[in-house]
Amino acid sequence: MNKYDGMVKGRKNKSLIMVRRTVAEIRKMVSNNEAVTVKELVKRTGFSSAFFYENEAARQAILDAQEKQRYGRIRHPHKEVLDQSMDQQVKILMRQIEKLKGENALLREENQELRELLNEEDLDFIQRI
Repeated sequence: MNKYDGMVKGRKNKSLIMVRRTVAEIRKMVSNNEAVTVKELVKRTGFSSAFFYENEAARQAILDAQEKQRYGRIRHPHKEVLDQSMDQQVKILMRQIEKLKGENALLREENQELRELLNEEDLDFIQRI
């Protein structure tokens, strides 16, 4: 039993160290306004995703941080880049719309002039008959 007790104690110590490191990483992420996700914690700590789901203390620390972040501003770098890109795309498309509106107005005027000319020619033709 002594050997078994030693293994259990060693495993608990290792787990406690992993939880402390997890909490430290979560605090860094929260202070930097970064979204706390298991995927990001796996990258930062090198622990398996199973650890974060199976270890009650780690899972609770993640859930607590996520709950706090729901009510505050969280930095999402990928979303910020996408938003900037979409804003630029919208500006480009708005310029294209304005250009096309101008072209459309010119074509309408030209069309109207041609219709009037055609009507005059039709009248001249009819009168000649």
